[in-house]
Amino acid sequence: MSEAVRNELADAANTVEGVKVAPYYVQATKPGHGSVQLARIEYPNIFGGEAYWEVLVLLPSDVVQAQKRAELLIPLLVAALADHMTVTGATFGRTQLEAAGAGQPCVLIAGHREQE
Repeated sequence: MSEAVRNELADAANTVEGVKVAPYYVQATKPGHGSVQLARIEYPNIFGGEAYWEVLVLLPSDVVQAQKRAELLIPLLVAALADHMTVTGATFGRTQLEAAGAGQPCVLIAGHREQE
């Protein structure tokens, strides 16, 4: 169920040049790499839930370069993912890297689709 969705979202994001998104978390620090995350599932009715997904893509560590790259990537990622989930937002921020203990700029594309 969710593995197929993760693969579908990763494959869609990977159609954007310079992006390499894994369906599950990977310890990545290279700009352009990232992963698909299941943020939450809401159960609005008896027929099932609505799954909220996030596609995270790392950016260069230099903030100016990260902002420039985010401005290029966001519309491309939104377009690539739009057929696979209802995109609800794109956020430029920082992610905490597990091993390094440091933040790295990233872009997070959020959306939802019915739980399968």
